[in-house]
Amino acid sequence: MPWRVTFEIVGRGEKQGDTQVFEQEEIVVGRTPRTADLVFPRDNVSRRHCKFVVHEDGAVRIIDLQSSNGTWVNGMKVVDQVFERGDELMAGDRLVRLAKAPERVELEPLARHELVAHPQSKGRAVERVHVVVSAVAGELVVRYVVEGDMERLAVPRRRLDPERLWEHTCLEMFVGSHGVKDYAEWNFSPSGQSARFTFSDYRERVGHEVTETRVRVEQGSDALVLTARGAFVDQMPAQLGLTAITRDENGAQSFWALAHPSERPDFHHRGGFAWELR
Repeated sequence: MPWRVTFEIVGRGEKQGDTQVFEQEEIVVGRTPRTADLVFPRDNVSRRHCKFVVHEDGAVRIIDLQSSNGTWVNGMKVVDQVFERGDELMAGDRLVRLAKAPERVELEPLARHELVAHPQSKGRAVERVHVVVSAVAGELVVRYVVEGDMERLAVPRRRLDPERLWEHTCLEMFVGSHGVKDYAEWNFSPSGQSARFTFSDYRERVGHEVTETRVRVEQGSDALVLTARGAFVDQMPAQLGLTAITRDENGAQSFWALAHPSERPDFHHRGGFAWELR
């Protein structure tokens, strides 16, 4: 069973702040959502600044990740030490505290889905895409696992035009409701970026928003794992389409989805919104 860790984040001189909840044993603090879980976009915070680790007995340690400006707890520079309630990590212009002791939780995924490649897919780098969806503190955590030859997969390493994340390897989610024509499209890029498009009807786009969704990316020799967390669903029950576009190094694309109701790849077709979330 994982640990539920609740942090309180306050501005200097303030008594109360916001809380963030994580249900995992390791929480990375950093500057960008691509590399960190607890994100502080400040110049004096490194991309991977430090991490909190919860041990089997519930004790929390804070470990510096060779950050440029060092990790400061209670006004002192630290490398690896126990982090207890009452301690304060300085992160940018914020202070991070444990709101309460970590708690053991039983985290059961809402769903596990295997995506299917469209028959017109041309790419050969990816062999499998599967998705695990969980709920944490009122938000969805969507974890895409892309398996195959990662040396042949084209993964964006730089920031992209947020309007066109889908032109590259991109993990996506479509959200609609029964009897309602409007829907939303979420794009999660391995570049660490995310975007939300809104539609009033089939492909009738009415809005675009660059979001601050937390996107965490890990890549090995045989898999790329992208985890996105946020309030993706406005209304329940919801119809969701989980999809992915993967691009090989030679430009060949593959189109992955829960279902492909059209002869040509078409993630906007409501027949592909094949999972009902209640």
